[in-house]
Amino acid sequence: MPSGSRQPKWPALLGAGASILLFVHGCASRQPITNYCQLGDQQCRTSSWLDSSLKSRASSDKSEARISRSIDAQTGETGGRMRPMASMPSTGGSLLSETQTPVPQTRRPAAGLSRMPPAPLPVAPVDGNPDVGSVRLNNLDNGMTVTANRSERIEVPSPSEAPRKVSARQQPAWLKTSSLTLGTRVWFSQGHLGYDFGAFGGPDVTSELLWKGQNTKVYEVKADLVVRRFVSNLTLGWGSVGHGTLQDLDFEGNGRTGIFSDTLSSPTDGFIVYGSVDIGPRLIRWTYKGEPGAVDVLVGFQYWQEKYTARGVDVLLCNSIPGFTCALPTGGTSNANAITETITWKSIRLGPRVTVPVLSRLTAVGQAFYIPWNHYENIDIHHLRTDLPQDPSFKDIASGGQGIQLEGALQLRVWKSLRIEAGYRYWDVRSGSGTSCVGDCLQVIGVLNDAKARRQGLFFGVDWRF
Repeated sequence: MPSGSRQPKWPALLGAGASILLFVHGCASRQPITNYCQLGDQQCRTSSWLDSSLKSRASSDKSEARISRSIDAQTGETGGRMRPMASMPSTGGSLLSETQTPVPQTRRPAAGLSRMPPAPLPVAPVDGNPDVGSVRLNNLDNGMTVTANRSERIEVPSPSEAPRKVSARQQPAWLKTSSLTLGTRVWFSQGHLGYDFGAFGGPDVTSELLWKGQNTKVYEVKADLVVRRFVSNLTLGWGSVGHGTLQDLDFEGNGRTGIFSDTLSSPTDGFIVYGSVDIGPRLIRWTYKGEPGAVDVLVGFQYWQEKYTARGVDVLLCNSIPGFTCALPTGGTSNANAITETITWKSIRLGPRVTVPVLSRLTAVGQAFYIPWNHYENIDIHHLRTDLPQDPSFKDIASGGQGIQLEGALQLRVWKSLRIEAGYRYWDVRSGSGTSCVGDCLQVIGVLNDAKARRQGLFFGVDWRF
């Protein structure tokens, strides 16, 4: 070239060209990250909890970009380490916010950094349909999956709206306040029963029968169900009778005067059965040292029957009077069946039942029932009276009596829900006035003045509460 002409700076031109080619190649190779919330040509909204998550992610990307630029300045490398963020389309709203907050894009790792860029969230077809995508939000609790058409806008529920997992052990509220108690008892009871009746026009008491010392071992089963504040109780008991004494007295004058017959017999066969059903509300309940306490008011019905057969007759006194001839003289005996009686009580009862925890394993339980009304019936067979019809010889009926039934016990929890108990029970029932008939009330011969039954004794039991 002629002297003095300007020489082209080939090295500088080559360097500039190479930089331009590298820049163009780099831009072409950089693909923006697929926005996992951009479905088709529209965008989806999100709630504030997802917005804050992505904003935190964008802040982390910006921090890494600053670190990358700092490393480039120290090493003298050129070229940005952060790609510009791609803006979201203006239609349909933005995933990050309503003001279209930009989403960070994928970038190459800066020199000296080993952290890999976050991978794009995949959108996979559901059931082979390419128009329906399933997006798994890995940064959410429980790996929530959102499925929607690619051409539709979806809304991700907030965490408060997400369904909660219900434990298999979680029970309904009504079941937590419910219980079922099954138990059994043995009642060592002693009974006294009696009645007297008078003739029309006198005497006021013509005959009186007293069953004394009817010692009976009664077996009992019970069930107690509590649902919320509703209480129901079922009790069944039965036992055999083979002890005691029957005394039969007859009077000629008023006020139990002019006795002309007095005999004793020993019951050799008999039984006792009873059953009761009580229901009512639980007024008060509490817990003391892990043991439940309660006050219940119950009303119910009780069926109580006792049957005795007295064998043998010991004649203490026997005088013949007008209208009656003594069959056995004084001092005479007989081993034949003398009298069989079946006595039945049907009673309405009501009263409180109280459960009071005393210690962590010891509980006191008491109940007091009042009987405002009962129905009494006695079927009598005089086996030695040939002048009377048989089965029955007499029948006594009365209604409107009263009575009380008391019970108290201490219960000790020995293992889990297993309890043992010991207590005392007292029953005392009396009938109203009624009628006394011959046979099956073929002829009314007198007035039933009074019938009474008393049974009491210790009981022991065991029960399990579910």
